[in-house]
Amino acid sequence: MSYQAVDQVDYMVEDQEMEDFGPEFDDENYDRDGGELGVDEYSMLTRVTDTSAAQARRGKDIQGIPWDRLNITRDKYRLTRLEQYRNYENVPLSGESVDKECKPMEKGGSYYEFFHNTRLVKPTILHFQLRNLIWATSKHDVYLLSNSSVMHWSSLTGNLSEILNFSGHVAPTEKHAGNLLEGFMQTQISTLAVKENFLVAGGFQGELTCKRLDKEGVSFCTRTTYDDNAITNAIDIYDSLRGGINFMASNNDCGVREYDMEKFQLLNHFRFPWPVNHTSMSPDRRLISVVGDHTDGLVVDSQSGKTIPLLLHLDYSFASAWHPDGRTFATGNQDKTCRVWDIRKLSSPIAILKGNLGAVRSIRFSSDGQFVVVAEPADFVHVYSTKSDYKKRQEIDFFGEISGGCQALFCIFIAFFSVLYPWGNFAYDSSDPHIHRTLLGSPWRVRCSAASSVKSEKGFRKRGRLVDAAHLKTIPGELLQGPSLLHHAYCPALIIVDIKTSLHALRGWLVRPSMRGGTNDYTNPNEQKAEMTSKKGKPIVEEGGRIGPWRRGGGSLC
Repeated sequence: MSYQAVDQVDYMVEDQEMEDFGPEFDDENYDRDGGELGVDEYSMLTRVTDTSAAQARRGKDIQGIPWDRLNITRDKYRLTRLEQYRNYENVPLSGESVDKECKPMEKGGSYYEFFHNTRLVKPTILHFQLRNLIWATSKHDVYLLSNSSVMHWSSLTGNLSEILNFSGHVAPTEKHAGNLLEGFMQTQISTLAVKENFLVAGGFQGELTCKRLDKEGVSFCTRTTYDDNAITNAIDIYDSLRGGINFMASNNDCGVREYDMEKFQLLNHFRFPWPVNHTSMSPDRRLISVVGDHTDGLVVDSQSGKTIPLLLHLDYSFASAWHPDGRTFATGNQDKTCRVWDIRKLSSPIAILKGNLGAVRSIRFSSDGQFVVVAEPADFVHVYSTKSDYKKRQEIDFFGEISGGCQALFCIFIAFFSVLYPWGNFAYDSSDPHIHRTLLGSPWRVRCSAASSVKSEKGFRKRGRLVDAAHLKTIPGELLQGPSLLHHAYCPALIIVDIKTSLHALRGWLVRPSMRGGTNDYTNPNEQKAEMTSKKGKPIVEEGGRIGPWRRGGGSLC
């Protein structure tokens, strides 16, 4: 994961620096037209409600946005977002180059349908480039990062419970060689993986914390490196060739480390010439796809270490995934494309899947291989049919920053946060709650907040003062987006969809698949120069996310 230094803007400030907000935004009952907003109207705009499939069929917005009460239509706001959203790039103009050469695949696929949107869960994003923060272990069990805790949400009971809290002291209760018995204090989680009854969380200082879901306490804690550039970018849990469970951690120190999950011992340490943002093990456990802070990716032999380069991406990559057949895999890049490769012919991709707004941050194949789910950093999740050679897709369209997407038997889950909350002439940006802009005229005005800034909704400051508009050019592009009218008081959500569903994400949606896609047994519950060497940067915290499961017949995405 790369980091571009920003002199004028601090992404993290102390909690106490957020206590005093400017008077311009202190009146929470302030109308857009300059008058006071009545209590009833204010309550209407901020009220948080879940959305069911039945309500959506009757015309209710799946995110619960009251478009009929706003002075802008959904279509017009969508056009505004498409025109003004800035994709974050390490290689200048990589996205524009793709826009000129590639066209999006045909829309019109109908593989999933909306099932439910729940606002009980509150996903969190701690770094704007790292979006693997939600996992589904079954069609009923979802794990996600919320504030400083890993939470579990059940779609059967609708209950939300805490699995592991990182805000204080976390220490292991088991004895293993290399176990850091003193544990960690106040770990900032950058990535997460939950699979095979194991939870592994990675931190900004190289921390790895492992927990068995069927046992109390933490099994293993370690620091992979004490390098200054130590952030853990991704974790992959998988069955090993010799039996048992292994996991692989990708790190900004240019290393990939493989551990067994019985004794938690380091098995392999692969070193690369650039920071590694994501790795995926092939189904036969013989090949590893490796992508990071370079325009090229690699396919690595897990036994010999031999590498084969992947060419043709134009920027840095942050996502990868293997098709269950073991011959096909996909990579996601900040050039706004997902490229699909055949291991038998790596000279060029077999498909180039272009996004709408920004980088491809997350990719998942269904376990039956019929679909691949591709998530952008905000607003769009695309479901491609592999049987149609990736030429047909279903587009899931919503408003919000995506913290992750995953699939479990018949379902797709999407976590995100969204912004729809006008104060006078101002509204929060829907891609970054740290920044907002003037809606009715110029100039841009920016306020930056700390990780805890999301706790307040009256405005943001950089160390107690407004940030001048001239400083905007120093802010990473993906963090500075067009005006947002959407901010349901940072109400996180969870979305679930079934086969023949549409992916949507805001505070939680459930989507039920159409019967034609498979058996439906789901129970309704309630990222200007390119730098090849990255620098460690402070995390950006964004709270108030959404999760959404989407269900489909026959397949597991996570």
